[in-house]
Amino acid sequence: MNKAIFTTSVLVMLGSCASAFPYKWYGVDPARGILLGKTEVEDIPLTTCQPDDVQKGKCAVLLIEEFERLRTDYATLKERLKQCEQK
Repeated sequence: MNKAIFTTSVLVMLGSCASAFPYKWYGVDPARGILLGKTEVEDIPLTTCQPDDVQKGKCAVLLIEEFERLRTDYATLKERLKQCEQK
C-alpha cells in the first residue's frame, strides 16, 4: 500500500474518532516530509521535529493502538470527574 494513502487513511480514521479529544495531533507523510493536520492548512513540515540545542525531543510518536488507548482513557476520566462533581 502506498505510504501516502496509508497515512491519509490513518489520519481520516483518527479524525473521525478523536473529535472530542482536545489535544493537537498529526498524521505523518514521510514521503512528502510533512505532518498532516486535520486540514491541509494545519499541515506542518516534518523538520519541525528536528532537535536543537534547547529541546532534544520536539515530537512524540504514538501508534494507533496507543493513541486510541490515550483517547479512551481521557474520555473515561472526563466522565468519572463529571460523576464525582455531581455527588
